[in-house]
Amino acid sequence: MTRSQEPAYRTLAPVQDPKLAEDVYQRTMKETTITLSAEELLSLSPEVRQKFKDAIMPRRVNVAPKAAALSNVADGALPFADETGGEGGGWIIPDPAEAFYQLHGHGGKVRVARDSASLRSIMMIVEHKEEVECILDNGCMVVAMSDGVCHALGVTYDLTFRLQMESANGEVDETLGLAWNVPFSIRPVTLFFQVHVVSSPAYNILLGRPFDVLTESCVKDFQNENQTITITDPNTGKTIAIPTVQRGRPCYVGQSGRNQPDFRQSRN
Repeated sequence: MTRSQEPAYRTLAPVQDPKLAEDVYQRTMKETTITLSAEELLSLSPEVRQKFKDAIMPRRVNVAPKAAALSNVADGALPFADETGGEGGGWIIPDPAEAFYQLHGHGGKVRVARDSASLRSIMMIVEHKEEVECILDNGCMVVAMSDGVCHALGVTYDLTFRLQMESANGEVDETLGLAWNVPFSIRPVTLFFQVHVVSSPAYNILLGRPFDVLTESCVKDFQNENQTITITDPNTGKTIAIPTVQRGRPCYVGQSGRNQPDFRQSRN
């Protein structure tokens, strides 16, 4: 074969190594019993390599018929599945949630939430003067007070500190000012809050996230809509559980001479 007719490449398995063949040869000449590793065996025997390849190479096979595919499934292994009697056969699997409740003895009856639930509030003495309803709302970033409550109790506030408050419906209102360190008491705990004064809101006082953060509050709800809230006095360390009450209607009149209508009236 001339130089131009020599092949450009040759086939070589990665496991093939001339050093392994030499090592096996030397051991064969010196020892009566020879033990070969898998690497040595595959390197020396193309036939063994082919056998390994045939054994581990994935191949495409025909899908087995339904009877054969389910032959190893014990009776009752597919609960709630019904075999169809139509042409070609098949299995019908019902709704997974319904099957789960039937399997666990719920009889298919599921308890669901009501379309709405009343807001809860607690009664606190403000400025050591009067007990006022305070609505719990951990979705609000501030503690807010109506201007009606503020004027009725004589709470002073800073007119230079105003905040743009955006309600859930996207409306933006500017607060009237900020009352500093207003005492809120519920025996035997007294808390001090920075309270934003709002003109004629649909509440007396709104206890937002600052209340939850200061008191490390823990709320327990019940299916009859009752609720208790456990708070800790940050100054004394005392912990008390407070039963909440259903939210009432605002009872203080602001500067405008009226309160905003309760949102529940719009549902009637």
